[in-house]
Amino acid sequence: MLLLTSALHAQTPAKFKIAGLVKDTSGTGIPGVSVYFANNRAVGTATDSDGKFVIEAANGDVIVLSSIGFMEQRFTANANDRQVSFRLRPSEGSISEVVVTAFGKRNAGRPW
Repeated sequence: MLLLTSALHAQTPAKFKIAGLVKDTSGTGIPGVSVYFANNRAVGTATDSDGKFVIEAANGDVIVLSSIGFMEQRFTANANDRQVSFRLRPSEGSISEVVVTAFGKRNAGRPW
């Protein structure tokens, strides 16, 4: 049993952390960029308010950077590249303005 457990453990790829920074073409960090694995969109993270992220990956994992208004970018994780930086280009069909409209119901006599 012990030998079987160690054989399975040896086949699991070694994971390592990748720290990244995502900027736009002017050099400003982009917040809220989705950073996820190409083969599993459910596993990932998002950039913080400065465009920084940290993700744990294995050699050869394909990681996708995606954000509304920007072209998607992919890169392959490499244990030698623990710190990475990206510049996302605006997508050609990007939207210039978003209008948010909210509808609600308010009962008389209540402040909310």
